[in-house]
Amino acid sequence: MVSNQDVAKKLYQIANLLDIKDIRFEPIAYRRAARSVEDESQDLNKLYKLGGINSLQKIDGVGKGISHNIEYMLKHRGKSDK
Repeated sequence: MVSNQDVAKKLYQIANLLDIKDIRFEPIAYRRAARSVEDESQDLNKLYKLGGINSLQKIDGVGKGISHNIEYMLKHRGKSDK
């Protein structure tokens, strides 16, 4: 099972890779989502199990694209499709 901290760490890694690729705004979004995931009191696995991807999108800073990435991580034990 993937922890919230694992997901946040992966989101920060994605942000860093996007920085290297000189992509302008996406890294900011990924870092914001990572901070929110770190601060989330509920386990993401439980949130996802109860409400699916819509429950992930209710987390501050987690929109459609990032929620799909988090969903993939939860289903594939921390791997990212990004």
